[in-house]
Amino acid sequence: MVFLNVLVLASFILRAQADDLTKFKSVSSLNKLAGTVEIYYPNDYKQEAVYTQKILEKAMAFYKAHLNIDIPVSAALLGPKEYSEFSMEKWGRPGIYNQFLPFIAAGPPAVICLPVTIGSALENMIQDGIKKK
Repeated sequence: MVFLNVLVLASFILRAQADDLTKFKSVSSLNKLAGTVEIYYPNDYKQEAVYTQKILEKAMAFYKAHLNIDIPVSAALLGPKEYSEFSMEKWGRPGIYNQFLPFIAAGPPAVICLPVTIGSALENMIQDGIKKK
């Protein structure tokens, strides 16, 4: 059963990678934080958006300075409501937030999609890893 869920999730991620996320109302209606890395975020999550932007901008500066990689990216922070709306638009059914892992939509523009609240698959995996230490 877990294997089947992983396959379904992988197929969603692979299909999402070719999308221009700006065509989805659920993503285009998010707030925008301008900067070298633009961040799109739901209401009430500006603090998380600023934190994420700082990390991604430092990473982009490192890649450019040390690896000569300069690929412009943006990030969309999705909460349970936004992820459910996005998956309804994309696949015709609400997504299960606790199975939501980060993915990249190639665009253009390239957009990193990240969970913004606890309860996502990424959060659950991090918490499990902390407990095992």
